Amino acid sequence: MLDRNTKAAYLLDVAISNSHSLYSTITGKLKKYTDIKEKSTTIWQNAYYVVHLVLSTTGIVPNKSHDGLKLLILRPGLYIVT
Repeated sequence: MLDRNTKAAYLLDVAISNSHSLYSTITGKLKKYTDIKEKSTTIWQNAYYVVHLVLSTTGIVPNKSHDGLKLLILRPGLYIVT
């Protein structure tokens, strides 16, 4: 997603896993996107955010997902780019 007003980019990563493997899914996602975030911020020189949304099949929502949703406040001027 792109915010044209602030020239910020948001990469949304959504994962749905079992309750038993929730912690390993979160740590795997954090490791996977660390390098991508560093490279993208050096190339674009703008704000670049990676938002992880991890949900379980039983409805458990970890705190990391809440933090990502707070960062991603939908407002006018925010466009989805595929």
